[in-house]
Amino acid sequence: MKLTKVFLALVLVLIHTISYSSEVENGQIFIESYQPQKHGAKNQVWGITQDHRGVMYFANSDGLVEFDGANWSVIEVEGEEAVRSIDIHNNGTIYLGSKGNFGYLKEDSRGNKRFVSLKSKMEESRRFGKVWQTHCTADGVFFVTNNEIFFWNDQELKTFNVKRSGNIQTIEN
Repeated sequence: MKLTKVFLALVLVLIHTISYSSEVENGQIFIESYQPQKHGAKNQVWGITQDHRGVMYFANSDGLVEFDGANWSVIEVEGEEAVRSIDIHNNGTIYLGSKGNFGYLKEDSRGNKRFVSLKSKMEESRRFGKVWQTHCTADGVFFVTNNEIFFWNDQELKTFNVKRSGNIQTIEN
């Protein structure tokens, strides 16, 4: 009698295991690869973030690519340069950096996302290279280039120079 109960329990576990594994198709991981022809941009992605709705944003060599799970769109970025860095703030604002430009996305009256450049907030117009990193913090947003770091706190833009001497880097205000 005891042996019958053990055998029955093993059969039930085996049936459950077989039925579960058939749902995931023998343990195969589902991965879908999206080719450039599908999303309309180049295949090089520099950064990825996701908003509170689950929409994905890709810093791409053709600009900023948005994917809502069904539809792809490319958001124009001033200068049509590759977007090199992206991050999302706790308040939901998406910030990004490209060659010689940085800023954030803002919805227009129709609900379309538009790029807003922060270059106009600089005390003096200057040229700078690629913004390789964008970091959102509770205090503001850092945009990092090879020679400068820009800090935006929703009111003012501060610039810090990065000085290099061998392997040592210092930041000056």
